[in-house]
Amino acid sequence: MGKIITIWGNKGGAGKSSIALALAEVASEQKNVCLVELDFSPGCFRTYFKITGDISIENAIDDVENVEKYLITPEGKKYKVLLGDFPDRAEEVKGEKLTALLNTLSKKFDLVLIDTQPSTNDTILDTIKASDEVFMVTEGAITTLGRGNGLLDYLELHKLADLEKFKMIVNKKEKKLPFDELGKIPIIKVIPKFRRHELGSLNGFRKHAEEILEECFDDMQPQKRGLLGRLKRK
Repeated sequence: MGKIITIWGNKGGAGKSSIALALAEVASEQKNVCLVELDFSPGCFRTYFKITGDISIENAIDDVENVEKYLITPEGKKYKVLLGDFPDRAEEVKGEKLTALLNTLSKKFDLVLIDTQPSTNDTILDTIKASDEVFMVTEGAITTLGRGNGLLDYLELHKLADLEKFKMIVNKKEKKLPFDELGKIPIIKVIPKFRRHELGSLNGFRKHAEEILEECFDDMQPQKRGLLGRLKRK
């Protein structure tokens, strides 16, 4: 069985998709990876990868035994993608059907990465329950961290999620704050704010993605670089 990791957070624009794409790109150099877009806002992967057609997670959830029919390998990538859908289809993707889909994918891939929209609905809670780990992405501001901790308190109080599987990634850090003391859950990575960043670009994210994945997998090998820091391709 592969590992299921959900990338989640309660604030839009925190960098969940950028981190999910970076993790998928780096992990796929050594692992068999599937990136799931669990975003009905709608998500951005269809446009980002320039994918046409109507295939989405809604098709896959009703045909789990043939899930590979609905997975797409974007041009130039080594990982598979399962696209999200539109707001009116969100109610179709939850519960036992969603759990069955994720379990099926975990049997076919070493790593299933799930990029989510900033919400805490039934679909997200079902995904969290099915995950081995949850990376909560938050921005590096005291107010945002406070809101995130408040939401974690809510989940814990109402027994909606097991916080033992949660880890925090602080993104877009600008001010010098004692981040290790501010998180209700372990903070595994603090990423500085980049002045320029395009969605899907590994510029600045690669090193952080590698370090996060090395914590998740004992057999992940650090990538060798040349004198200028560029990755040495085999």
